[in-house]
Amino acid sequence: GSTIAIIPSFNKNEANEYADVVIPTGLDLSRNSLVIDAEAVIVIGGGAGTLSEIAMAWQKYKLIIALNNIDGWGKKLAGQKLDKRIRYQNIPEDCIFSASNVEEAISLLSKYLSLYTKRYHGIKWRKK
Repeated sequence: GSTIAIIPSFNKNEANEYADVVIPTGLDLSRNSLVIDAEAVIVIGGGAGTLSEIAMAWQKYKLIIALNNIDGWGKKLAGQKLDKRIRYQNIPEDCIFSASNVEEAISLLSKYLSLYTKRYHGIKWRKK
């Protein structure tokens, strides 16, 4: 598959060498909400921006797969739940799934993607 880089600046040359397709947004930090609008999120390393993407993807019920062998937030969170919420009753093993390589990530996508069907409908305030 192709690696798509959705970057915060207008300059497509700021993407790293792993990007096959570069989408410069000019949105700065707000572009993180675009990144997690995919059906699934694969985390490779990452700093603070990636951490915010992981948190948003978790809250929006996305399937998240993190590579466990590249330093950063992906490695730190691979195999864990981000918080104690139960996102899916029918997926008791729901977590930030851990993969060691592309083949494992694709296998997890194949196994779980059809189960991750919830759609985010905004913040619901609790009634007292």
